[in-house]
Amino acid sequence: MQRTLFCLLICCLFFSSAAFSQEDSSVRDKPAKTARSFFSVSYASLTADYLLDGYQPGRPTEFSYANRGTPGALCITYKYMLKKRIAVGVTATIEQQYGDWLDNEIPDGNVFDLQTTVKGAFVRTCYTLGADLTYDYVATSLVRLYLVAGLGFTYEFETDQYNPSFYDQGYRQGVNEYGPMRSSHVKSHVNMYASPLGLSVGRKLRYFFELGFGYRGVVNTGLAYGFNTGKK
Repeated sequence: MQRTLFCLLICCLFFSSAAFSQEDSSVRDKPAKTARSFFSVSYASLTADYLLDGYQPGRPTEFSYANRGTPGALCITYKYMLKKRIAVGVTATIEQQYGDWLDNEIPDGNVFDLQTTVKGAFVRTCYTLGADLTYDYVATSLVRLYLVAGLGFTYEFETDQYNPSFYDQGYRQGVNEYGPMRSSHVKSHVNMYASPLGLSVGRKLRYFFELGFGYRGVVNTGLAYGFNTGKK
């Protein structure tokens, strides 16, 4: 009787173990889910528009503006994974700038003997919309190293105002050659972004850090959240 019970117990343990092993194998073989779309919000420090504000090509020492505000921009990005390592996206940025409006004189044409005075002040809001391509050259379930390249377009809404002391120097026979003391205008230009080194940590919720240059700054860091899951 004891031998029979012992055999039944061994048989129960065997079949239970086999069933558990089969169930565990089915769980392991089940395709993993991964996010295909990501929304991210980030802070971009030292954008190209901040660093090159008023730069005159061919004149390495001459700038028309000197930014005095915080060198940062807010970025919102949507990214879609085309393949395991390749994603396309759209980035929108907004940046607020203000500072000194400069007057530059170059005696005898020597660009390295620049004489700069402050002729007024400016305030500006920049909006950029760009298309991005991301490639993950290292990709695990938790950590990714990647590069980003982007091309975009920037609109600048700017107001300039002369300092009274400088503006008074422009009067000739009762007419000021500088025009209105305060003026507003809209400018636009092509913009770009390149980051050879990006680090992302996380699965659905990711922290990321990028080093590059362009409309997403020299340093761009923030959080991304993935959704719209599908097969890995």
